[in-house]
Amino acid sequence: MDTIKIEIFYRLLQQMWAQKEVKKMADMMPYDMGQQFLLQKEQEEVRRDMREIDKARIKAEITENIRIRAQEVRRANKERADERKRGLYETIELTSTGEIRVITKNLSVPTIPREITNMRNPQGEIFRRSNNPNERVFRLVCNVGEQTVHTYFKCESIGSGTYVLKRMAAKGISIWANTPKAKKYAVDILVKLIREAHVYQVADSPGWVKSGKDHFSFVSEDSITWEYLLEVVK
Repeated sequence: MDTIKIEIFYRLLQQMWAQKEVKKMADMMPYDMGQQFLLQKEQEEVRRDMREIDKARIKAEITENIRIRAQEVRRANKERADERKRGLYETIELTSTGEIRVITKNLSVPTIPREITNMRNPQGEIFRRSNNPNERVFRLVCNVGEQTVHTYFKCESIGSGTYVLKRMAAKGISIWANTPKAKKYAVDILVKLIREAHVYQVADSPGWVKSGKDHFSFVSEDSITWEYLLEVVK
């Protein structure tokens, strides 16, 4: 910083000395010639100042163009990265051996399917209330370790990852992912199973049930009824 100050001070001294010398030379000349000499020197100084101004302007324009170009490159790179991210998606895969895996699609490198849960051989069943077909319960049947597990879900609540994950956890089913992804995987698994699920009509309660215009059928105590489903889906 001190060196810069000394340099500026030195330049000012040079300018002051130059101005004095010019004035001395002008004083030594006849009046008209002296005035013309001073005017010529002033014009030279103006031209020199204009050249310095032009140099500074060009330098500023180049610097600004470089800055703008760098911003454009960064923005283009970000847009390409965002586009690649939007193109990526994960899909649930049920293997022939009963495993549930997730695989990432549209990666630039080959991807390896990842196991995401301890459940095996999942199957889905939908129970529809005979007296009101809009009321339905979904049952997930799967293996967890050596056990066969039945988990019931209200169909209207299956879109909630929190609800589905909580119901699964209560039956010992784990999803191996952080909470946001675990919720998504849990819902995606059920949605996939629902597409292939068998649908069963169920009576409200055990006993004789009218199943046609003049036909009755008997529903035994060990049959799945709507009363039973309302209890297990709580």
